[in-house]
Amino acid sequence: MRSFFILLPYFTFHLFFLLLLVTHFTSYTFSLCSQHDSSALLQFKNSFYVNTSSQLYFPCSSFSFKIESWKNSMDCCKWDGVTCDTVSNHVIGVDLSCSNLNGELHPKSTVFQLIHLQQLNLASNDFSESSMPIGIGDLVKLTHLNLSYCSLNGNIPSTISHFSKLVSLDLRFNYVELDSLTWKKLIHNATNLRELYLDGVDMFSIRDTSSSMLKNLSSSLISLSLADIGLQGNLSSDILSLPNLQRLDLSFNELSGQLPKSNWSTPLRYLNLRFSAFSGEIPYSIGQLKSLTRLVLSDCNFNGIAPLSFWNLTQLTYLDLSHNKLNGEISPLLSNL
Repeated sequence: MRSFFILLPYFTFHLFFLLLLVTHFTSYTFSLCSQHDSSALLQFKNSFYVNTSSQLYFPCSSFSFKIESWKNSMDCCKWDGVTCDTVSNHVIGVDLSCSNLNGELHPKSTVFQLIHLQQLNLASNDFSESSMPIGIGDLVKLTHLNLSYCSLNGNIPSTISHFSKLVSLDLRFNYVELDSLTWKKLIHNATNLRELYLDGVDMFSIRDTSSSMLKNLSSSLISLSLADIGLQGNLSSDILSLPNLQRLDLSFNELSGQLPKSNWSTPLRYLNLRFSAFSGEIPYSIGQLKSLTRLVLSDCNFNGIAPLSFWNLTQLTYLDLSHNKLNGEISPLLSNL
């Protein structure tokens, strides 16, 4: 019994020391956000105001006021819309889409100080009167960038071509212009690009070479959406042979061309060529597109008879062939759809 009381202080000391270690380790594990990143995000937050009475921006179904959880007293890795790397403690993802932010996206915004950022989504906020910031090129580790529906204007800065790791780029429906040199560099450097959405971007200044530039697109592309951007010229059917392509929208451009007679992008699920200058017959080979769910070939110059192979496309949920020069009877095999 006497030896027990002699050893008790020894065990008490070591137990206390062990508790200190556990407390320190727990604090280290769950307090991830670096002070630099936290400060940069708070300054970014304070540069905007939230207009709760504003109308919803497409394609938002509702607003999510994530930024309200951004408080200095709280670990920024626990803020809504913020993702941290659990090893390096740096912020690697910011998603404030549909957050109803209003104000200027400043060229030297502190969000561009998050040099470890891999994903940035600011879609469907109101940055009206803001130019697309040149500082965005500092985020060289970006793999995903979404600035769609943000009311940005002016020229897309050449620094956007710095994104050699880019997988997804979405700049749809802003009032921005893309020049030929920036476009060439972007396509040349972004060799891992899988999703490219530039609908409504002004590319009229490169009309003469715009269609030929599409030949240099990455073979890794899954989705390509270039509706109403001022493309013109004759488009090689090679773009419809990209091996991984699932979605293609070239509608509302002055592109001419013909559909391929073979070597289609067989994973294709969505094809929209509405109000283009595509012509010729719709080839029988279109029946190879077994995964196609939506096909829009309206307001083009297609002629001849709709091939019977159409009715092999049993996954179709939407088909529009209106306002062409097609003739002949509609096959009763239409019922297969």
